[in-house]
Parts: sequence; structure tokens; C-alpha cells
Amino acid sequence: GVEDGVEDGTEDGVEDGVEDGTEDGDEDGTEFDPSVTVQPETVVPGEDITVDGEGFIPDSTVTIEVTDSDGNVIGTVEGVEVDSDGNFSVDWTVPEGTDPGVLTVTATDEDDPSVSGSDTVTVVDSDATEFDPEITVEPDTVVPGEDITIDGEGFIPDSTVTIEVTDSDGNVIGTVEGVEVDSDGNFSVDWTVPEGTDPGVLTVTATDDSDPSVTASETVTITERGPASGDGASGDDLATTGTSGMIGLGLAALLLIVAGTGVVAFTRFRRSS
Repeated sequence: GVEDGVEDGTEDGVEDGVEDGTEDGDEDGTEFDPSVTVQPETVVPGEDITVDGEGFIPDSTVTIEVTDSDGNVIGTVEGVEVDSDGNFSVDWTVPEGTDPGVLTVTATDEDDPSVSGSDTVTVVDSDATEFDPEITVEPDTVVPGEDITIDGEGFIPDSTVTIEVTDSDGNVIGTVEGVEVDSDGNFSVDWTVPEGTDPGVLTVTATDDSDPSVTASETVTITERGPASGDGASGDDLATTGTSGMIGLGLAALLLIVAGTGVVAFTRFRRSS
């Protein structure tokens, strides 16, 4: 009776408890391989970054924490939802005034801190970013009332610019605000030269709305509007035609007079003979 009871109790209890508990815990914990990517890799303060994660616990939530090179937390995004495939995506704006340097972006599961991933993003001073903006204006010579097309390239991607047109005295005669720059740093916009604009050279300047140091200029020449092609030509033609007609009639009359005089003289000569 004693032998059977001890043997059965010890073997069943130890074997089932240790094997099931250790095996299930280790396997469940190592199944996740979380990773984080941040795009773009380089930004200026005020711009957005996109934080993408994969390999996290499906249908969970994570917290995004952004720290500077000294370990100071400069931003937090809580309650980011992970989809059923273990993925998530969220945008975050780099605060204005953030010092240049490398930021670490870390995503951590809110229920299991061991499920975590990180990536970095480099913040640069906007003045140090190598933007090389330039604009072109077509056509380069117009008359008042006509359109010009202003094309820009090399500006800050996904920003907005303001177009300002000034005359030779520096007076602003036109402004176009909020012109959108695409992800490649390009834009294109049309502008109509106001009627009554004096002939001369206008300066067209495009300036980034968030960073006035990113700017470029080009010129366009305004000429006088000539007379309407139909009216002026018709008047001249009519005047020329009228003058030519009068001269022709005068010559014809003179020839008739001369001819008549000759006939009369010839008739008298024959009678006298």
C-alpha cells in the first residue's frame, strides 16, 4: 500500500508540472521577432517621420518612445494598435527646436515589455540641409494680361512656398501663397500679369514658408501691348488704298486732258491745211 502510493504520486506530479510549464512558456516567449523602421532617415525639426513595426504580438497595443542621444524622452505615442499580423504604422512630428543629433525610436508592447524594437532617425539643422532651390519662369517676355508658369525644384519636400512678384522699384505687385511642394521638392504654378502693369523687368521669388533661407528668384520682362492686329492693319491698308486710288484717278484725268488737247490741235491743223 505504501509503495504504490508514493511511486504514483511523485512521478505524475513532477513530470506533468515541470514539462508543461517550462515548454509552453519558452516557446510562446520566443515566437515574436519584433522590428521597427523609421522613414525618412534624416529630417529637420517640424517634419514628420513614419514608424513602422512588424513581428509584434497580434492585436495588441504598443507605446512609441523617442529619446535623444542623452537618453531624454522627447516624445511618446501611446496605445498604437497592432493588427492581426503583428504590424503597425504611425506618424510622429519631430518637435520644432529639437537639437540636431540622432534620435532613438523604440516601440514596446504594453503588456509584455520584452517584445520591443528600435530604430534611429537623424535630425539636422534646416540651414545645414543641402537644399539647392531654383525656379524658372516661362515665357520670359509677356504683355499685361498674359500668364506665366513658375516651376521650382530643389525645395524642401512636402512643404509649401510663397511666390512674390516685385517690380524694378521693389513694389510687390502679386503674391501666390501656399503653393504645395511635392515629395521630390518640386512645384509648378501659373500667375497672370495684371492688366496695366508698366513695361519693365519683374522679379519672381519663391520662399519656403517654414524656412525663409530656402529661396530662389528669376525675372520676367513685361512689354507694351501693341495695337490689335486687325484694326491697325485695316486702317493702314485703307489709307494706302485711298491714296493710291486718288493718285490713279488724277493721272487718268491728266492723260485724258492731254489726249483731248492733242486731238483738238490735230483737227485745227488739218483744217488749216
